[in-house]
Amino acid sequence: ACAVAERDQGRPPPQLDLPPLSMLVVYAFPANCRVDLRRPGGKWEYLDDVPVRREIAAGSYEVRVTLKPTGESRIKTVELGPWASNYSRLADALRKKGQVDEAIVCYRKAAELAAKLEPKLDYWCGLGVSLRFKGELDEAITCLRKSVEIRPDYGPSWQELSIALYLRNKHGDAEESVSCARKSVALEPKVAEARRTLAAALSVDGKRDEAMASYRETLALHPKDGIAWHNLGVVVVQRGRLDEALACHP
Repeated sequence: ACAVAERDQGRPPPQLDLPPLSMLVVYAFPANCRVDLRRPGGKWEYLDDVPVRREIAAGSYEVRVTLKPTGESRIKTVELGPWASNYSRLADALRKKGQVDEAIVCYRKAAELAAKLEPKLDYWCGLGVSLRFKGELDEAITCLRKSVEIRPDYGPSWQELSIALYLRNKHGDAEESVSCARKSVALEPKVAEARRTLAAALSVDGKRDEAMASYRETLALHPKDGIAWHNLGVVVVQRGRLDEALACHP
């Protein structure tokens, strides 16, 4: 069974004071160099030895690379724009901590930046999943459709779209949910979650015999999957096979 959080009625989205995040990457040859950084006109601060890969606030910087044996150095001014992936990583961390509202703000920022600078990168799946957690199913489905359009070979997006569709369960949603779940299983045939999603979608679509078969296929691959055993038992009860349901335990 899937639980969907009720929408917070009248609650405005959180206002996060997020500094634009970017990534500074510095390579040098020979490698025995140090890297110093400063804002234009500011004080030099040691950053690291090369190679450098550091997440920092977006903006203008002067980068000084110094060859240690000789002290010879070169200075270059760089303009670092915000990176969508940094916001996406922050959003992932927030969602794992249960801060879904804050995660949504970060995912939206990542998607906004990606649309301008990195349109082939997918930051819609995380946003769609977070919106589903909040019960915002219409917008979640819109985001997940964008995700599968950008990455049609990414199984988890098809799975998440299937879940959002069968939870909304408007006219035509159940049938489309089954189609999406089948694509997820085709892409990830050994993933238990993909097969369980297909079985759940089939059940919502009224195809309980097929749902039972899908759960059994899941258990053939993952015999200790307690969720699959439980859900199979539920469908068996719905089919009126009470004796058989007693055998559905991990």
